[in-house]
Amino acid sequence: MGKGIILAKQKLIVCGSDVVKKVFHTLDSNTKVKSVMKDGETAESGDVMFEIEDFKNPSKRRTNST
Repeated sequence: MGKGIILAKQKLIVCGSDVVKKVFHTLDSNTKVKSVMKDGETAESGDVMFEIEDFKNPSKRRTNST
């Protein structure tokens, strides 16, 4: 299982935290998404906005093909 972070690439206003969580939970329901910054806060380039844990990349899952 993987760990990762989502960084701001430039100065921005954080928004869409619920969308980030929904996307990762849709891909893997065991994923833990921690919001480091709240919606409406200003992030500078390089700031960590989210921490992701226990994510299993669905593109690397084994499937049975016939």
